[in-house]
Amino acid sequence: MNNFFRRIRKKLADHNRPLKYMRYAIGEIFLVVIGILLALQINNWNQNRLNSNEEQRILMAITEELKLSKFLFNRGKNLQVNKIIAAKNLLREIQVRDEKSNDKSLESDIDKLTQRWLSGTPTSVYDALIGSGDLKLISSEKLRNELTLLKSHLEFLQLFEEIQLHFEDEQLSPFLNQHINRSAIRIGGNSHPTIGDIPLVPYKASYPLLLEKMKFANLLVELIEHSSRVLIYYERLGRGIERVDSLANIGIKRVENHSNLNLSE
Repeated sequence: MNNFFRRIRKKLADHNRPLKYMRYAIGEIFLVVIGILLALQINNWNQNRLNSNEEQRILMAITEELKLSKFLFNRGKNLQVNKIIAAKNLLREIQVRDEKSNDKSLESDIDKLTQRWLSGTPTSVYDALIGSGDLKLISSEKLRNELTLLKSHLEFLQLFEEIQLHFEDEQLSPFLNQHINRSAIRIGGNSHPTIGDIPLVPYKASYPLLLEKMKFANLLVELIEHSSRVLIYYERLGRGIERVDSLANIGIKRVENHSNLNLSE
């Protein structure tokens, strides 16, 4: 083998071509390096394109989920506001103790006290992104932070809604059921249509007696406190939803513009 290379070197030297050979070798090395760099560049461009497509898909999924979140948010917030209004109306009735109070109005307010609507549900898209590790595909750090904050608001809302429901189920509803006829209230139009045909039971509600109970007044005050606390997180949730929605839509437009720019090139 050594003799073979010696013969090649001697032949090159004899023909005075060492310089040309070196240039040729350097040229070959240069072409190989350029080829490798181009392959890496193409691979990076392709990966960036795939990441951009995936980011756009994620952002669109976020905006779609936010539509549901807004619906849940609006319904839940209105329900809590109505609870507070109804409780305050009943406290005024207790304060005035008017014998001419309208039973229908009282029934409507009483029924609102224990209506429920759970809005503090987990965000499935965010949970999926965390589980898969794809949260990093969202290029906006601000949006990633807002998604994390929104998740936190939802968890706190869920916690305080559960506390409120426990209070209603364990204290408020059992007390109310001793003095009101829920079948009459439901038939009176304050129920979901699917249960509007329930039979009317022959028991007369005792609203004057209910309004005389100090325990009822105390329960109303506690309900206002619970609902007010839940409303705080509804307000935070609402602002968080708007920020995330705005940032997600900005991201979608940015990704689309970037894709169009690459295509034009």
